[in-house]
Amino acid sequence: MSALNQTSIVLYVMKALKANGSWCGETHVQKTLFLCQELLGVPSHFKFILYKHGPYSFQLSEHLQGLIADEFVYVRSRPPYGPSLELSDDAAVFARPVAVDGHLSRRLDFIAGKVGRKGVGELERLATAVYVNEKHGVHLSLEQRAGLLTSIKPHVAADAARAAFLEVDSLQRESQKVAA
Repeated sequence: MSALNQTSIVLYVMKALKANGSWCGETHVQKTLFLCQELLGVPSHFKFILYKHGPYSFQLSEHLQGLIADEFVYVRSRPPYGPSLELSDDAAVFARPVAVDGHLSRRLDFIAGKVGRKGVGELERLATAVYVNEKHGVHLSLEQRAGLLTSIKPHVAADAARAAFLEVDSLQRESQKVAA
């Protein structure tokens, strides 16, 4: 994938998140792109690892810093909360994935619509649940998967872990229709 296409996907995700009421902090962008890649096969090609607050891509973080340096993205301070990311006027031209048809845009919009209004704690649980499914398989029972999530993230309560997997299972069923 070209750097331009990768940038277009990132900017499009940010635009879609904002359109769906997202705060659009880095965590929102990180988790949305992870979900897009894992659930819908979006070819943004960022490597994610399990980190402090769920799946995280240092490559994506560097990419975002480059977009900020190039003034395509601005960081807006929003006290008492953390910063949010906003597209510059110049970025709007690139916020359309270049080699992407409506099919990819539909997949990006789908995930942004599902997670746009979620808080960072919810995003952490959802993305970590997807990570657990990818690493350990969905063949495990709900209780086994929830147990794995709480062992990875001890601050997540068992009932919240179960709820995250139920939501991810629903997202996976819905995403099959979107990806088709």
